[in-house]
Amino acid sequence: MLPIPIFDTNIFGHVQTGKIPQSDWKKVMRHRPGHGWPLSLVTVLELLVDLDNVTEETFAEFRERIDIAFRLANGRVLEDPKFLICRDLLRIPPPPHIIPPSAAVLLVYLDVIRRAQSLEQLLTGRVKAKHNRASGLRGTDAPKVIVEGVKKQWVSRVENTATSLCPEWRTCFEQTGWRLPKETRRALKQDQDLNAEAATFIAELLEWFGSEREPEVIADLKIRLDAVLRFTVFVVGEFLHRNYSLENHDSDIFDQFQLHYLALDEFIIVSNDADLWKRTAGSPQASRIMSFEGFLRTLS
Repeated sequence: MLPIPIFDTNIFGHVQTGKIPQSDWKKVMRHRPGHGWPLSLVTVLELLVDLDNVTEETFAEFRERIDIAFRLANGRVLEDPKFLICRDLLRIPPPPHIIPPSAAVLLVYLDVIRRAQSLEQLLTGRVKAKHNRASGLRGTDAPKVIVEGVKKQWVSRVENTATSLCPEWRTCFEQTGWRLPKETRRALKQDQDLNAEAATFIAELLEWFGSEREPEVIADLKIRLDAVLRFTVFVVGEFLHRNYSLENHDSDIFDQFQLHYLALDEFIIVSNDADLWKRTAGSPQASRIMSFEGFLRTLS
């Protein structure tokens, strides 16, 4: 089975600015299957984040970026990766008490945005939908709520991991402006704590799934989610050692979320984000994270 490429958000910006030449993008479009290469739910969320900052003057550029992504995917969006892990890997029903971001709803937003003639038309819900009737959708409704939910989960994940490694970090931060005393910063070794963090992470994920699994399933998940774990541990290390601001690194939220797709063998990630490659180096999934140029070379 051919791998399914997940295009990171930066790819569409590079196409728009010409950093990725039009000749190369046309080659990608020629090689995509007739039903398109679906956008990941994560890529869509990150594309929609710009709704908060777009102005009437920048709206045309924003709309074009959305349209580039929509055409590549032929209007298809993947479900939440954790739900795909439930359905396709663990073979269990997704947790009924947790409602994921709706791929179908986000797809409607993408389509409405690319049809809008102006930001004012989008924000007032007057964009014509497929059947030439006003959609009634406003660009700032559901996407912002969904993105805020994802951000809260990420902040909680990082802070809980930091607490497991150093329970007193909050007190230290209040008293000194640093989350760890100097001596502790020198002594704490990220690599040595990876296995402990992996066990906690997998346990929390299985609790989220509502599933008690056999040891061999847990061991398999630990391997399949290694890129996610390495990325998380790197950020936690920055958070504890260097007063890294979670609020100022929004893209890390989406990168960590995106990496969950690599738990499933059929996906690869196409990204020009060098930090993503560095933070997952050594992972079993590292070979399935490639640059746009690397992906282009795989197209015959």
